[in-house]
Amino acid sequence: MRARLPRLRPRKNTKRIVTEVNNILRQEVSECKSVTELHQLVYIGAATVLISNKQELQTLQAQPTLVYIGAATVLISNKQELQTLQAQPTTQTRAREKPWEIRLTNKIENYRKEIGVLTQIKNAQNPTNRLTNKANFIIRKYTNSENANAMDVLDLIKQRLAVNANRLRRYKVSHKRKTQNRQFSNNQKAFYRNLNPSTTNAEETQATEVLQVKDAMDFWRSIWTKEEQHNENAKWIRQEKDRVEKVQYMTDNEISIDDVKAAMKRLQNWKAPGIDGVQNYWIRAFHITLHLLYYLPK
Repeated sequence: MRARLPRLRPRKNTKRIVTEVNNILRQEVSECKSVTELHQLVYIGAATVLISNKQELQTLQAQPTLVYIGAATVLISNKQELQTLQAQPTTQTRAREKPWEIRLTNKIENYRKEIGVLTQIKNAQNPTNRLTNKANFIIRKYTNSENANAMDVLDLIKQRLAVNANRLRRYKVSHKRKTQNRQFSNNQKAFYRNLNPSTTNAEETQATEVLQVKDAMDFWRSIWTKEEQHNENAKWIRQEKDRVEKVQYMTDNEISIDDVKAAMKRLQNWKAPGIDGVQNYWIRAFHITLHLLYYLPK
């Protein structure tokens, strides 16, 4: 796994270092035969610039030091076990609830608590001091006055509760729709499986039963082995031929190097990189990559 490239910090000699590394890469890129090799070379150049700029690469996993190895050896020799840290939950597991969902859910819970307090003070004949203080605090929170009518405050909170509950419901429907659209584009099998999450394992096993080869051959043989006579002069066939004849052939548009330059100008320098780990800044900083990105795919 590659070390993560941090953002370049501008210093006195940073521009000179980038220029020198760019000149070195100009001599090495002639051996690149694919875009993958080019990205590897750009990554090495970026790492060289960062180290020369007195910046450390951010490793994804801490490497054990000599002190750690020595301490671990002593503990194991002393018949002591090392305590392994539990793996942290992945981002996907921790992000099951979105920030907006957590925020609205907390608001709704607080509104319900406040409605409960005001309802108790409304129905209680002899309210306790603790309940009275809670009700006064809620009234001051919304009206800045203890003499305000508690029923007016109760109606206000109920209205806010209804608004936030509808907003949460609307956001969930919208989020579900966007998630399903994205999942349908990326993995249709998972999309259809999640449409009915209550399916039991037995039903899933029955639904995914392997089709026998003989049954498949018999099915398709029963369709394709029968000779059929079709009307080759059907009206719809003539209509389709007439429609296609009027369609002009699409010309092949060639991408020029100016198009590549214009696309690179629109790139943002420090957006999250792809699987190659190289930010857009390095592709723009090393000018030789421009020509290679144009010629290598050809």
